Amino acid sequence: MLFKNLVANKESVTDDFVAILKKPSGLANSSHDLGVWLRAIFSPDPTARSLDRESYRSLKLPVALIWGELDEVTPLAEGRDIQSLIVGASLKAIPRAGHVPQVEFPAAFETLLIASLAAQRAAAQ
Repeated sequence: MLFKNLVANKESVTDDFVAILKKPSGLANSSHDLGVWLRAIFSPDPTARSLDRESYRSLKLPVALIWGELDEVTPLAEGRDIQSLIVGASLKAIPRAGHVPQVEFPAAFETLLIASLAAQRAAAQ
């Protein structure tokens, strides 16, 4: 149910995918680790570098942002803002995708990722 709230394309959350997500819950310490993860989501560390705009400005490496156009957790406007802080960063949005576009539209995500890597490789040569 939590995962379905992260996606815009509800059909992408198949029984097979949910089974994959549940697999780690059988591992030692998984309940503790899930608690740590949930605490980080619902009560983020105010000193996290991801909350410091200057940490984005200081990046000196190629950055390609791939975003879900309908992301309600971290809206596309935030992606555009992050892109504006990083010199040379690119931003591509996947239509109809939410917070996990790599799950919702894996083929589109893969295409954008490969194109971004190829562009960065070409720029480096």
